[in-house]
Amino acid sequence: MKQDEFRSGDLQAMDPLVRLEDDAMERMLRGERRPASGSRFTAGKPWKQLVLESACACLYDVLSGGSRTGRDAQLEMAVIRRWNRRYERFHSPEHYLLTREAVVGRMSDYVERLAGAVPIVLFETFVHYLPELDMEVKQTFHLVLQEETDQGGMAVHKLIVDESPEALELYAHMTTVYFRALYGVMPSRIEAVSLLTGNVYQWRPDEADWQTSVDYLQVIKSMLAAPDGIAH
Repeated sequence: MKQDEFRSGDLQAMDPLVRLEDDAMERMLRGERRPASGSRFTAGKPWKQLVLESACACLYDVLSGGSRTGRDAQLEMAVIRRWNRRYERFHSPEHYLLTREAVVGRMSDYVERLAGAVPIVLFETFVHYLPELDMEVKQTFHLVLQEETDQGGMAVHKLIVDESPEALELYAHMTTVYFRALYGVMPSRIEAVSLLTGNVYQWRPDEADWQTSVDYLQVIKSMLAAPDGIAH
């Protein structure tokens, strides 16, 4: 994976009836349109997206390093190198500085919480055919960690800037189905960490939840197939 990109490259755009994509579905649920051609560059991105991408870049640098010591200093250097400087996308220069300070503080807390964790997956995008949906599904996993409990298992973490109930529900259901398809087991825990508020959302799905999540994605698939439901 390239360190300057967190989608494992630009995957070829496909019709929604062929592939479900996590970011496209999130946009649809928020009522947003598909970004215009060329908007992958920072000039057209809203400030929340810049915050998310900056935080992911910094945390990738810190968590992908071999050393687990001195991570505060590593994070400080990562922010200097990697934090996006497009302050004009924010409400004001003061908003930019205050947001960066608050988010970096939450990132520091998050890195401390992960002090003993070894990521199994770190900011990777997967494309996998799901027979239950009869289509490909693309999802980006920010972190997959081995649980440090007697029961073991694997936890899936996602950094978020959107705390809408719709986005959280999509993430929980999609991760439940997709993780089981990739690893053959249910995730022991699914977690979403808000960079803007510090809120942490957790789900502990079991096998009984799997069919509910499949049914949910079937509904999303039908919404994307409807002419008015596709986020262009």
